[in-house]
Amino acid sequence: MNLKGIKEKARQTVSRNKDIMVRVALIVLLLGSIPGLFNAGNNNASEILQQAANGGTVMPDTLKAFYISSSIVLILTIIMLPIGQGNITNTMKAVTNRESEMNIDDALTGIKRFGELFMTYLAKVLYLIAFTLVPFIGATFLVALLITAGLQLIALMALFVLFILVIVLFIYNVLSVFPMCYLLEEKKASGFGAIKPARELMQNHHMELLKLFLSYILWFIAQLFIQMVIAAIVAIPLRFMIGKIMAATIGNMTGLIGSVIFAAYTFYPELQTSLTIFYEELMYRSQKKY
Repeated sequence: MNLKGIKEKARQTVSRNKDIMVRVALIVLLLGSIPGLFNAGNNNASEILQQAANGGTVMPDTLKAFYISSSIVLILTIIMLPIGQGNITNTMKAVTNRESEMNIDDALTGIKRFGELFMTYLAKVLYLIAFTLVPFIGATFLVALLITAGLQLIALMALFVLFILVIVLFIYNVLSVFPMCYLLEEKKASGFGAIKPARELMQNHHMELLKLFLSYILWFIAQLFIQMVIAAIVAIPLRFMIGKIMAATIGNMTGLIGSVIFAAYTFYPELQTSLTIFYEELMYRSQKKY
């Protein structure tokens, strides 16, 4: 595929619809960051580490609060799985000559169509767990046997190789199921039934999609840097007024929000549009109907 051509077409599409695409991206990203904001506001983990570092006993109430808050974060993360569909809906309208249908309500697609979307997103997550985490656990068990047998050096080398392989396997699996949510948007497939056609569409195109993602890597690094800088700027003066833990909490939350705003107003609409064009190119080349 001509990745430069895809990105150029994405830039032109965004430039024609910048206002609506930026607003939709901003709302979707802010909604998607809710679990992260809640996690940033959870200072129980910091208290546990601080108590343990001081050689003290971790208070049962602190542990209980940590388990409860962690469970809430997990539940919120699961509930928010389909929230990104808003960007897919919005960019597909832009790419398929339906720009007149684009509106701010696209940002709420993941909420309004939650019942329709959730199983496909859950299937995607379960697929990644089954084909990445399960093999990792099995291989880790073998490494443990090597350590038990006294082969520590071999086990260490095996663990390093295993770590690299798991990363490669995870990336490959993420790329393999990339089209699932697009197939869902076009009502061509859904749920676990979208896995097979997604994998077929991606056959021989993994490296191209990876290159497309990597072409935006500097933007992701800049987003992370901005998040860290904002968090530090906010937290450092506050730590003398409200304490280290609360200052870090407010700093992390502010940094996350700032980084999301940065992404929405800079590269994210173009990235999402590029991915949508990439999917359309896959469908054109496949000439298959699902």
